[in-house]
Amino acid sequence: MAIAVSGADGRAKENRIYIKALAVVHEGDSGPCGECLQRIVEHADDCLIIVARPDGQIRRITSLKSIFPYNFNPSHLGK
Repeated sequence: MAIAVSGADGRAKENRIYIKALAVVHEGDSGPCGECLQRIVEHADDCLIIVARPDGQIRRITSLKSIFPYNFNPSHLGK
């Protein structure tokens, strides 16, 4: 997963919030799965989520807070 790779060098620990936008690209019409949403919310208070087909057609533009409003995030742990 790109989130794990991008945080592997330690920069993510310096600044927990670093995801501003992400794209989900596949033939289907779904957004990130539940596990992915949880990983995303650990690195973003909110972000733009774009769902697109491999040919570039945008199927949906939404936000993390719209599709995962009652999330458990680091602020619940005092971080």
